Amino acid sequence: NLVDEIICYVAPKLAGGTGAPGPVGGPGIDRMDHARPATLRSVNQFAQDIRLWYDLTPDATVPRHTS
Repeated sequence: NLVDEIICYVAPKLAGGTGAPGPVGGPGIDRMDHARPATLRSVNQFAQDIRLWYDLTPDATVPRHTS
């Protein structure tokens, strides 16, 4: 798999809209149990922001969206 970790920052601001890009592209999945599992490595706070760091579980058998 191309991605083996996720580092996500959460800030106390809202932005977006119907045309705003999402953090993950591609065809997606059909069901939540098809999602690639992640394990939380750490949580850190920087002022009002929070960093979430996850390790992704390698799983080549997860079915992908088919339509």
